Amino acid sequence: MSKRSVLGLVCLVAATSLAGSSSIAAEPSNHVLFYSAGSGAGCTWRPWVGIERCYNNFSTGWTHITGDGTGQLTFYNASNGKGGIGKIAGAGHFTTSWSGDGFGAGWTHLTATGTGLVLFYNAATDQGAIWKPWSGFQWRGSGFGAGWTHLASDGNGEALFYNASTGAGCTWRVWVGIQKCYTNFSTGWTHITGDGTGQLTFYNASNGKGGIGKIDGAGHFTTSWSGDGFDTGWTHLAADGAGLVLFYNAATDQGAIWKPWSGFQWKGAGFGHGLGARWTNVAGPLGLGSDHAG
Repeated sequence: MSKRSVLGLVCLVAATSLAGSSSIAAEPSNHVLFYSAGSGAGCTWRPWVGIERCYNNFSTGWTHITGDGTGQLTFYNASNGKGGIGKIAGAGHFTTSWSGDGFGAGWTHLTATGTGLVLFYNAATDQGAIWKPWSGFQWRGSGFGAGWTHLASDGNGEALFYNASTGAGCTWRVWVGIQKCYTNFSTGWTHITGDGTGQLTFYNASNGKGGIGKIDGAGHFTTSWSGDGFDTGWTHLAADGAGLVLFYNAATDQGAIWKPWSGFQWKGAGFGHGLGARWTNVAGPLGLGSDHAG
C-alpha cells in the first residue's frame, strides 16, 4: 500500500448489567466485554488473564456497545432508541450505571472520539450527533455524507469515515467537521479500529491483509504500514486500551492478541463462544472502533 492508497440498554443486565446485537467492547481498564444480543449472555475478558466473569441476564437487543473514553461502556438499541451506561471493575465485575430513552432509533454507527464524547452516525440519512455521557446530546446535524460503511476514531479527536466498496474516505474532527477527503483508499477493508496509541488498524477478513495509518491534527491521513499475515476470517477487532488489539472469530471461538509493529503475541481459544450463542459485534477499547449494526 502506498502512502496515497489508504489501507488501501432498556435495562442493561438485571440490575447489574447491560447489552444489544451481540457485541464485544473494550474500555480503558483494558477489560473487554463479550455480549450476545439474542441471548443476553455476556462475559468480561482481560488480556493475559482470559474470561473473568460471565452473566446471563443482560438485556437482549443491544445493537451497539462502545467504550466512551472515560472508562465506561455506552449501550444503544437502534430499534427502540434506548441506551445505557455500564462499567467493568478491576476483577471483571460489570455494573450498570444508568439506562433510559432519548437516543432516537436508527443510528448505524457509534464511536468514541477520545475526548469523552461519543459520535452517533446514520449512514442512511447523513445525520450525526455528539453525545456526552451523563449530559446528553451536545449537537445534532448533517454534513457527514451518506453511505459510509465504517467509522473509527484515533482517540485524539479525529475520526475516519470509510466506504469499503468505493475506497472513499473522509477525516473528521470533533467540533470542526469534515477535514480532508480521499478517493484512493484500498477497497475491501472489513474492520477499522483505533489501537489506543493514536493510530488506526485496518484489516480485510477475506484476504488476511492489514495496515496501520494515522490522521494528523489537520485531517491528513498517511499510511504507515501494510502487509499480510493476519489470517482470514476474524469477525471482530477491539483494542484493549493498553496498545494491543484483540482479534476474534465468532465462528470458531478463536482469538489472538496483536501488537502494532510487533505482530501477534498470542493465539488461542476459550472466549465462551456466546455461552451457547455466538458473540457477534465488536466495539473498540476506548470505543475507537466502528460498532455498527449488521
